[in-house]
Amino acid sequence: MNTTKRCVIIGHSEEEEEEEEEEEEEEEEEEEKEKEKEEEEEYIIELPEEV
Repeated sequence: MNTTKRCVIIGHSEEEEEEEEEEEEEEEEEEEKEKEKEEEEEYIIELPEEV
């Protein structure tokens, strides 16, 4: 008796995976830009104190 089961994901293609990866990369880039902006703002705030 064969007890092996197969699981198939319906409607999932490589194109969808690529699109999801691109979206994740874009979100990561946006987060990095926001962090850079926050760091710049902190530097601008700290600069007058140092002078």
